Amino acid sequence: MGGSKECIEDSTLYAGTLPKGKIFAIAPSGKLRELASPKDAQHVWALVYDDAKHTLFAATGPNGQVFAIDANGKAEVYYDSEATHIMALVRDSDGTLYAGTSDQALVLRLRGVGRVDVVYDFDSNEVTALAVKQGVIVAASNFFPKTPQSKPSTPATSGDQNSRQASSKTSFGCFSDRD
Repeated sequence: MGGSKECIEDSTLYAGTLPKGKIFAIAPSGKLRELASPKDAQHVWALVYDDAKHTLFAATGPNGQVFAIDANGKAEVYYDSEATHIMALVRDSDGTLYAGTSDQALVLRLRGVGRVDVVYDFDSNEVTALAVKQGVIVAASNFFPKTPQSKPSTPATSGDQNSRQASSKTSFGCFSDRD
């Protein structure tokens, strides 16, 4: 079982799963309970707890949604993107919530239910990790080149035979979201 995790002040650990898209609360005693199963989510990629709002946010796929989950486990769509997955989620000390998407590799500022600004657009396929401190954002993105539609009919006669194969690359960016 893969997924994501987040710990909050009272030492409750939250864990999200993939491929079943469930979110569990694990008490300090070790007692486990299913907190939420967001509608149509199969992957929980990231979790962030907002102390001020007493809300757990979950980045999910394959419908590219961020859910806001209350203490009773009620999960409501906070943001519904055009991406297939929201893969990264982070909260700055001022409460600003940022998300990283698949497909277009966008870094988004979530300003409230359904309200979003694009902060950065990578020339990549997905943003897989975010970190933020005082508006300075560090992001990791992956680029997956398209594979050739057909293999060449004649094998390469010199050099590395795999040299025609494009490889994926990971990029890192550091930028400010403050004026």
